Amino acid sequence: MSELAQQTKAKTAPAATDPNVDLAARAAWLSYIGGLNQAQIATRLGVSKIKVHRLINLAQRLGMVKAHVENVPQACIALENILMDRFNLNSVMVVPDLIEDCDSTDRDYTAIGAAGARFLQTCLENKKTKSLGIGKGRTLTSAVKQLGKIDRKDVETYSIAGSLYRSFAANPYDVVLQLSRHIGGRGYFLPVPYIATNAAEKKQFQSQNFVQQLLEKAQNADLFVIGIGALHQGSHVVSTGMISEAERLELVAKGAVSDLLGSFIDIDGQMVDVPVNQLMLGVHYSDLKTKQVLALAGGNDKAQAIFAALRAEVISDLITDEAAATEMVKLLNE
Repeated sequence: MSELAQQTKAKTAPAATDPNVDLAARAAWLSYIGGLNQAQIATRLGVSKIKVHRLINLAQRLGMVKAHVENVPQACIALENILMDRFNLNSVMVVPDLIEDCDSTDRDYTAIGAAGARFLQTCLENKKTKSLGIGKGRTLTSAVKQLGKIDRKDVETYSIAGSLYRSFAANPYDVVLQLSRHIGGRGYFLPVPYIATNAAEKKQFQSQNFVQQLLEKAQNADLFVIGIGALHQGSHVVSTGMISEAERLELVAKGAVSDLLGSFIDIDGQMVDVPVNQLMLGVHYSDLKTKQVLALAGGNDKAQAIFAALRAEVISDLITDEAAATEMVKLLNE
């Protein structure tokens, strides 16, 4: 386990055997991270509102609630242990689901974002961290928004995937500039499309000296933080125009289930053989296999995508939610 992972795991490792302590942790997450009121929490947990009030008081007395919620429920811990062991990860955090039966249209990214912000905060407090390689996505955006103030003017932040759509519009979920402003350091976005329209366009962008220089620096970052995309109908990579629906259908027909930094892989973590899989502009995931790579992703509709990314043996640290973790454990048992 890396030094950074050890520090982060030490700060997130919960200890709870009393059922009330476990319920208190879940109630605290639903209240302080999820923003649910006591009546909503009572419905979720199947207890009375008075019980919820007592559970939240217990969480406060036990010191769970600080600028974040310290503990996670035992069910989450069990899932963490399985995933860490089976995929040989440095650390895993499974956060409680804040809403029930969420899909990609109504998912709450707050819980994973909160845990991701805490991991990132711990890493940035380590003065050995001098550079960050950052992917993009809604969960990463949530993490940056929840990151506490920290003065690290010496840290450089790099986009590791193209920062533009194919239309050359800026991707609002490229968080490099937001993160660099937050910590006071310099941020470098990658001014090329996430995925090129064709091979000629890709070659043209790759021939630019500034692109080569940015990618070289990005590949040498101390820590990488990435999201993981799914390929279901209406998925983010299609709805934003990064690939076409026809390309998505071709990918799915070949068995692709996951978008990993612009490369599309099957459930076994292998790239599928289709033309669009030769058009990504950015750091290829295979170049990160010896690096510390934190992945932030969740939701049961992303379980296969995360599972595939784990099988690609790129991710060293994972933050996900109960829904995705539960589905991944089922996949392990198939």
